[in-house]
Amino acid sequence: MKNNRRFIMVLIVFFTLPEVLFGVVSIFTGFTPGMQFLLGAIVSLQFLVALFLITAPLTAGLFVSTVKKPKHIPFLPLFAAVENGRSKAIVDQGGNAVRYVVNKHDAGFHLKTEFNGISSEDNKWNVVEKEYSNARNFWEKRVEDKTGLVFVGIFPWRRVYHYELHPIKMLTKSGTRTLVISESETSDHVRVREFNWGAQVTVLLKDMFQVSILFSFRLMCTNPHKLLFGVDNWDESFADAIASRTIETLQNIKLEKLTEPGTGAKGMIADNVSKISLDVEPKTEVNWGLRVIETQISKYEFLPLTEEERKALTVVEVTRRRMDARAIEYSTEKLGESGVVEERAKVIKAHGVAGMQASRDQMLETAAKDGQQTVITGLSNTQPSEEGEIVKLLKALLAKK
Repeated sequence: MKNNRRFIMVLIVFFTLPEVLFGVVSIFTGFTPGMQFLLGAIVSLQFLVALFLITAPLTAGLFVSTVKKPKHIPFLPLFAAVENGRSKAIVDQGGNAVRYVVNKHDAGFHLKTEFNGISSEDNKWNVVEKEYSNARNFWEKRVEDKTGLVFVGIFPWRRVYHYELHPIKMLTKSGTRTLVISESETSDHVRVREFNWGAQVTVLLKDMFQVSILFSFRLMCTNPHKLLFGVDNWDESFADAIASRTIETLQNIKLEKLTEPGTGAKGMIADNVSKISLDVEPKTEVNWGLRVIETQISKYEFLPLTEEERKALTVVEVTRRRMDARAIEYSTEKLGESGVVEERAKVIKAHGVAGMQASRDQMLETAAKDGQQTVITGLSNTQPSEEGEIVKLLKALLAKK
């Protein structure tokens, strides 16, 4: 009601004030040709605005601006089509968010600073279940009801916010789950309904195996302002958060925890990763505006052995080496050398492949010099050995003094 009164007052001022001013000025200066021209221009502008206001329910589609076809023409009105399950930001000339529009059945913006006991201006844009309309006055409501379009404003003072996005999804092809990273694309929205996302994280385990984990997520934006402006590039920030949480969860876990049945490793990893948007609430939720609804681990992938090493790993050999590796590790820890593995992990983390090769060479030389046994273990989930055992992956090199 308040916005309607304000809109009516603006119309009255716009259509009457110029004529009143010209009338007052002409009393003292006369109605000169210059004033006549200026008054004619203003009256023509008023006529065009009135025509636009009356015909907008029929002509609004001509002024719709999209990512593929932006209509950024100075001094012309802009409308936005807000697809179902999406929200868009409207910004000023400097790119600062002015307001948001949303299209979600039986849901809309909170529009209050208080939310769950927390006071913040950002809370106004929390998506909650309620009756909601993007219209700010009766004219915008009429246009929205007739066309489904939302009035953005006059360009360049108002426009829809655009940003770069790198879509990542898990797709199933020929029965195999594959991570698909699309090329960068320009987007003008965030999704306030559930949508799918993917991620891939490589972690160095405690026993020096490397495992690459493919994640599949169901996500939903709960606050477009927090997601678009609370973090820098939300898709990249989300990927960094997933990687950090996964490494934190697995860096002190051994390979057998992931490969042996009944350990619940996948559920544990998925549960920990899912908490990135909740476990440090309210700080994280305030910054993110993104909810992780479900996390699934599609599969593990391991760094492959060389072809010669893979062929050498028969079922018996793999089993023997795993048993020997456990025995040597147990003996090492018993002698108070449990920090050796962690030190090697630091070297590999700092120097990558070069660090891994240096660590391996050093252990081989030490074992050969002291007449000790060096164990190389390997497993795989994709390549069969001669006996049909699935083998593939990284090595854990353990040497006993």
